[in-house]
Amino acid sequence: MPRELPHPGLFIEEASQGLHPITGVPTSVTAFVGVAQVGPLYSPLSITSLTEFESHFGSVTSAPDLWCTVRAFFDNGGKQALVVRVRAPSPHRRTTGLPGSRARKTGLYALERVERFNLLCLTPVTPGADVPIATYRNALAYCQERRAMLLIDPPAEWKPASSTL
Repeated sequence: MPRELPHPGLFIEEASQGLHPITGVPTSVTAFVGVAQVGPLYSPLSITSLTEFESHFGSVTSAPDLWCTVRAFFDNGGKQALVVRVRAPSPHRRTTGLPGSRARKTGLYALERVERFNLLCLTPVTPGADVPIATYRNALAYCQERRAMLLIDPPAEWKPASSTL
């Protein structure tokens, strides 16, 4: 408590000695882009559990590669994920959902709608297939712009390093 001084017009105010905590912000947001049969198309959705994923995008039967990837994320301690659903290949469409259009914010460019993500995981648009090299290149350039890391399964044709020795 400030003490009173005998001089008029002179005041003493005590300053706080405590440290003010720094408000935390998310620094580990993982984005998943892949095919699912249901859920919002090209609209990033923030989820915090596999149950929440299933309520929006379906189970392993409706989104096999995407479901498995998101399940592994949460099984290994992941806290927050952004999920973008893209279209599956169709004989009636010339293109798939990846890489997408930056102008229309589709495919991986749907992530333009979010402020931040630190890791981008792409799943193949066809179960068991590789991510096409053109999609890989677009995703890599986009991650460099957004200062994020890119995670994609290697092509099946890659040989282990031990086979080259």
